[in-house]
Amino acid sequence: MSRNSWVAVARAAAAATLLWSPAASAVLVIDSGVDTVSKRYSITSGSSVSYQAGFFGGGDVGPLPISGQFDAVFSRHWWAYYQDFDPQGLQGTFLAESDWVQFKNPDLVLDSSLGGFVFPRYLLRRTGDQLSGDEHPCNSPFGPDTFCSASVNGPLSSLAGQIAPDGRLTFGGFQPTGFFFFEGFSYQVNAAEVNAAAVPLPASLWLFAAGLGLLWRETRRRS
Repeated sequence: MSRNSWVAVARAAAAATLLWSPAASAVLVIDSGVDTVSKRYSITSGSSVSYQAGFFGGGDVGPLPISGQFDAVFSRHWWAYYQDFDPQGLQGTFLAESDWVQFKNPDLVLDSSLGGFVFPRYLLRRTGDQLSGDEHPCNSPFGPDTFCSASVNGPLSSLAGQIAPDGRLTFGGFQPTGFFFFEGFSYQVNAAEVNAAAVPLPASLWLFAAGLGLLWRETRRRS
């Protein structure tokens, strides 16, 4: 059976029984929304993909370099709500929110021996500068009035990463291609934002630099 066929079998084995229901501690959601920002990233040096074969594989591959570009959609999901015992909102309006990232529109350049590798597109939870997520069906934003329950058979694709202060992304993960946790693709990706604007110095820093220049010139003149 080909590697792509094993990928299909693995995904079928990961079919989940998904149940969405009201949360045990009910609230009254009065408003909600999603704020999104999309950025284009370029995969930089040090990025690679490798394949570890299982019992039916054709041998290990890599790690081999990977390059290309992809979009990262940053989203903030929020819900405004009242407590269920306070339908008029006399106790105040409360806010629940969560931050997520999703990679879209990948345009990859990689060795043909890595056929079957799928760039991660599932939602990633953002907590500060940390990213984490997997293909579990409950790994998605849902409001404080909703509860998600699901069971999954077989290993799931997952990753963990970080957002650097300059906006660069670094993440790595595993994409299973069979019934075993050790069979599949491992990857490490470093990425920088395409056409990122230079960050201007605050006006106070420019004034400080100009003052140092004048002081140096005066000192030179006196000497």
